[in-house]
Amino acid sequence: MTNTTFQTPTTPSSYFPETPPRKPRNNFIVIVVSIISVLLIGGVSLATKTWDPVWSPFRLSPERVMANTIERLKNVQTFHTDIKVNIKNQKQDSLSFTILADNDRRDADKVKSAAAFEVAVSQQKMSISLSGENIAVGRESYIKLNNIPLFFSAMLGQVQNQWISYPSGDTEETKVNQEAILQLQGLFKNKELYVVEKEFPDAKIGNVKTYHYLISLNKPGFKNILSEFFKVASESNYQSVPFGKVDFNEISSSLVDEFFDKVGEIKVEVWIGKKDDYLYRIKTEKTIDLKKITNVSSDEIVIDADIGFSKFNQDVKIEAPKDFKKFEEIFQQK
Repeated sequence: MTNTTFQTPTTPSSYFPETPPRKPRNNFIVIVVSIISVLLIGGVSLATKTWDPVWSPFRLSPERVMANTIERLKNVQTFHTDIKVNIKNQKQDSLSFTILADNDRRDADKVKSAAAFEVAVSQQKMSISLSGENIAVGRESYIKLNNIPLFFSAMLGQVQNQWISYPSGDTEETKVNQEAILQLQGLFKNKELYVVEKEFPDAKIGNVKTYHYLISLNKPGFKNILSEFFKVASESNYQSVPFGKVDFNEISSSLVDEFFDKVGEIKVEVWIGKKDDYLYRIKTEKTIDLKKITNVSSDEIVIDADIGFSKFNQDVKIEAPKDFKKFEEIFQQK
């Protein structure tokens, strides 16, 4: 019997070509390089404040920013203010006023301001408003009433759209005031007058990037400031101020305690420029129980104040009106 050997046929290599081995991609290196790049870019952005989140370790503290702002106020010679205040009670009766003003303090002996104002009263179904302008140049001030309510037209109608001059203070008195203000600015800078309660994300006022804080008056610091204020006032040239050898700390402490007991805590939002440290906006809202103040009315009022500042150290031209009447002339005509 013949032994037959069976051999498994081989598959030609041309049918299944060998795949060359692939070089593995080093994903680990790519990931590490990417992370390092992100960290470097983020670190540079934080350090240069191109990216300046609230949690950044390179970000200036609110206390430092506030101190810089107070220092910068000394160098502001001209600026614009936009003041809006609204007072409303539970019956929705309201009193509001708006003031738009340019201020020029370049000449300390001749401080200037030009303002447009409007006062509006709304009560039940009645509302009246009064608007006008006011210009102050040194010791002289001028006022003009542009819109007079019909209720007051019989009394004030003849002065509508007429500039009226009136004295605004003595030059020596103004200099004393300015000296006192400079001293007080130093006090406000060095004392703990406020507490920064919250730091909000950066905001924009127009095109200006700003820090945004919520601050509250610090009661102990406020007492110290008031005490120092009394001392500055007593050392000024005012002979009419009845200050002798008194305990200023005791007086200020009593006044501040009474104020906070009746009014309560005061909180204010502030916006400060990130590049120039200028104060661009102040806003506050406060509910006050009149019963604690008057002991008669049980009503509550809400005070809403919003003050904007702009046009720092920009050129402004303020001149006294050429056509005006003196205050005494108006009364002589009656």
